[in-house]
Amino acid sequence: MRTPVHVTTFLTLLSLTLFTGCGKSKIDPGTGDGISYRDSSNNPVGAQDDTDWTSDATWNAKEKDLFKDLAMDLNGAQKIDAVRSISLYPNPNKVGSISSLILRASTSSVLRRLAIVIVDKKYKVKHRSEPSLYGNGQLLTTLALPAGEYKSGEYYRLYYVLYEPDNQLLYKGHGDIKLVE
Repeated sequence: MRTPVHVTTFLTLLSLTLFTGCGKSKIDPGTGDGISYRDSSNNPVGAQDDTDWTSDATWNAKEKDLFKDLAMDLNGAQKIDAVRSISLYPNPNKVGSISSLILRASTSSVLRRLAIVIVDKKYKVKHRSEPSLYGNGQLLTTLALPAGEYKSGEYYRLYYVLYEPDNQLLYKGHGDIKLVE
């Protein structure tokens, strides 16, 4: 007995959807260790991931959805020169510790906002905050990594969006965080 064409077509499409969709539902930290190593004084030590702590050109739907409350085109034009540097340290860090995120803007006289979201490898939100940059154009904020929320041996991704109060996108990107015992 032959299987009807519409059933075969449906099963083929279902298989392709499940197969191709699986890889996009998890975050891949990349090759090597997938992080930029920093010591407790924010000095680079060891391997650096050149896709971390820089500007991302485009984000997928899941990444954009993390910032759905921001009324802006997250894949729109950025002002890459708006940020001199951004980093998280130490990395890797221990579960239950505190990491520091530092962002240095290129100008100091303009009020800017920074939206931060930390997710696990399945895009489950672990942390969300929106500290503001005032005065000197530098932001130093601490991020707690409590043992109840975070697990040793896991990678997490911190996404960030720097924007003007009028919702003009300035800069967006990500950095991977590794937690150890």
